[in-house]
Amino acid sequence: MNTNLRTIFLPLALVGALGGFAAGCGDGGVDTSKLEDVKKQGETIRQDAAKLQDDAKQVQADIQSGKISAEEGQKKLEAQTKEIEAKAKGATSDAIDAVKDNKYLSDDDKKQLEDAQKQLTTTP
Repeated sequence: MNTNLRTIFLPLALVGALGGFAAGCGDGGVDTSKLEDVKKQGETIRQDAAKLQDDAKQVQADIQSGKISAEEGQKKLEAQTKEIEAKAKGATSDAIDAVKDNKYLSDDDKKQLEDAQKQLTTTP
């Protein structure tokens, strides 16, 4: 479960960093409307992650009380986690799209962003 949460929060950190980069460098080729959409996606993901944490506490209580099995609890949380991971990958890819044409990025920086974006689409 912790590995999955890292998969969620790492893209969120990247979204924040890219947004900060865009703000610091000015427009310069940044799709600001897409960046605003990414910020909204990030907020939704944070809310979903907070709900997942609350649900995990409830599942833990349900398992301890014998209401559900550990396997049932895991399945319930796993589905939520996968949904959040997919949203986080999408938001990260959108953030990269929003800033990768910035004139202040070096060719090496652009290549790194493109490689990161490819990795997002090929990683399960």
